[in-house]
Amino acid sequence: MPDAYPELNETQRLIRDTARKIVERELAPHVEKLEHGEEPPYACIKNLARGLGM
Repeated sequence: MPDAYPELNETQRLIRDTARKIVERELAPHVEKLEHGEEPPYACIKNLARGLGM
């Protein structure tokens, strides 16, 4: 599959791909609760930041 953003360098693609994997793993299972405000996303945001080295 061709890259939708060919102007990204290797580091930027790595960050994008890492963020995507974390979101799919950490946020996707909780979308329903997050969209309806039933669950604050604090833990999800912390996990995303940790995965990106922040």
